[in-house]
Amino acid sequence: MSESAKNKLEVYYIDFSESGEKTERKRIDGKKIAHAANVALNPVATARFIGGLVSKSLADEIRVLRSEDELLPFENGQGNQWIARREPGDAVQYYVRHPKAAKSGVLIESGNFSKYVYDEYCDELINFCRSHCDAKRIVISSMKNMAGGLDGGFKKIKVGIGARSEASEVLNVCSPNGLRRVAPYGKYLWIEPQLRTAIAGLKKGGKITYTLTQDFSFGANASFLKMIGAKTDFSRSFIFNIVIEC
Repeated sequence: MSESAKNKLEVYYIDFSESGEKTERKRIDGKKIAHAANVALNPVATARFIGGLVSKSLADEIRVLRSEDELLPFENGQGNQWIARREPGDAVQYYVRHPKAAKSGVLIESGNFSKYVYDEYCDELINFCRSHCDAKRIVISSMKNMAGGLDGGFKKIKVGIGARSEASEVLNVCSPNGLRRVAPYGKYLWIEPQLRTAIAGLKKGGKITYTLTQDFSFGANASFLKMIGAKTDFSRSFIFNIVIEC
């Protein structure tokens, strides 16, 4: 999966039942399903049906994994056992593929997907800021973007957003003598060049205030996320504000 496709979700479920459909590896085409009975019995058909009624860009793909061999390339992001559909009437557990190519082998349970990625994003922000500058104070806060409609990725925008009731602190650390640097991660998935450049330019006595946005819905709308059992609290655009004093 290329980085250019990172704003599309790939959704999977595991079906070991004998009566499962055998032609599941198909892209959603947004067309309505003619037979309601087929929609009711088939999870992928349901997704296509919703796709036809709501949006053609609900997800990049819904795929079915039909054997243990097909599961081998993947790991469960939560470290849990896989939940497979073994009988026609069994409930389906959907999994969402990690949106970054470097972790494309990770499948995340749909109910935890957005929070999982949000936490990973915040963790990288904290580590990068703590490991790449000699700071005396670092404050990172996040808030839901009430305006919506912002694309994912880092964007430098005007500072001075104003108070928001949704704001919450991600990190607030300070030391008059300077914070001890932490060990950097070997690789960062979410830290974009603009923020790297801004932090690299910090000098003793300097300060930056940097505001950016990230959309954790990755282009999927609320109807589709609800259909696959994803919690929508974090499935939206967030504004992050970073203040670093050296």
